[in-house]
Amino acid sequence: MTLTITEVKNYLNIDFDDNDEYLQTLLDAAKERASSIMGIPQTVTVVDDLGNELIIDNPDFTTDEINNAILNDIAFAYQSRGEKESTSASATETYRRRSVRPML
Repeated sequence: MTLTITEVKNYLNIDFDDNDEYLQTLLDAAKERASSIMGIPQTVTVVDDLGNELIIDNPDFTTDEINNAILNDIAFAYQSRGEKESTSASATETYRRRSVRPML
């Protein structure tokens, strides 16, 4: 299942709505970063029995391990706002381990 802003706020123990737009930006950026490093698209197109194309969440992208790494990435970025480094090393390691591309 793809992560939602509500899950991000629960993970960060945030119970107010003031930063929702910023948190959504962090969520989108973390998902894009994960997808880019791993070489795994966030969505896939499937064709149903009637020939209709549907875009669905990629099950290879929405594993618990990847979702946890994305949440870790968001938490690190949220806590280090304004600092030079704003990406989580542990999240990057997970993305690289799950990568379908060769890592040099």
